[in-house]
Formats: sequence, structure tokens, C-alpha cells
Amino acid sequence: VCCDANKLTPRGIHGAPDLVVEVLSPASATADRKRKFAVYERSGVEEYWIVNKKVVEVYRLDDRRHYRRIGAFGPAESITPGRFPGFSVSLPLVFRDV
Repeated sequence: VCCDANKLTPRGIHGAPDLVVEVLSPASATADRKRKFAVYERSGVEEYWIVNKKVVEVYRLDDRRHYRRIGAFGPAESITPGRFPGFSVSLPLVFRDV
């Protein structure tokens, strides 16, 4: 998710997105948790969500530009992204048919 229209170019996004949501698969779980995590952190992605089965782990950049784990949210909960305080993701709806 990219909220800054100035980052959008005809060739794609120039700069880090504001939010990345990564859905893990068994084949890529290790790469997503280590390599991609480090790339997103280093690139300045403000918030990173890792979806593993019916749990969403939320990480946000702190003042030192390192990810801080906000928490793990289950299928009965909702999450409010840090950048969007008036918006909430209802996990019961997301995981309803999973």
C-alpha cells in the first residue's frame, strides 16, 4: 500500500510503500521472515504484516528505523494500521472462508 501519490510513476512506485502485507506459504516462509523482513526494514517500509495461517503479525518501524513487533492478531480480532487510524481490518471477515 502506497499513500503518497508523489511516489507513483508510470514505471511503478519510487520509494518504500507505507504498508506491506506478506502471506506466507510453506515454501517461502523462511525467506519472508528473514530476507524480506530485512529488506523492508532497511528500505523504510513503515509497517509490515506477516500473515501465517490465521494469525497476522504486525511490525512497525521505530525511531531508530528498526521494526518493533506490535503484536500477533488472531481470527477473532481487528487491526488498525498505524498510518490509517480511522481504518480497521476485521480479521473475522478476512478469514471467514479460510
